[in-house]
Amino acid sequence: MRFRLRLKLQLWLGLRLRFRLRLKLQFWFGLRLRFRLRLKLQLWLGLRLRFLLRLELQFRFGLRL
Repeated sequence: MRFRLRLKLQLWLGLRLRFRLRLKLQFWFGLRLRFRLRLKLQLWLGLRLRFLLRLELQFRFGLRL
C-alpha cells in the first residue's frame, strides 16, 4: 500500500514538475519570440519611416527646385 502511494506521489510530483518546466520553457520561448518579433517590427517600421521621409523630402525639394 505504501509503495503504491509513493508511486502515486512520484507520478504526481513528476507531472507537476514537468508541467512547471513546460510553462517556464513556453514563457522563455514566448519572451524570445516576442523580442525577436518586436525587433523585426521596429526594423520594418524604421525602414518604412525612412522610406516615407525620403519620399517626402524628395517631394519638397522637388517642389522647391
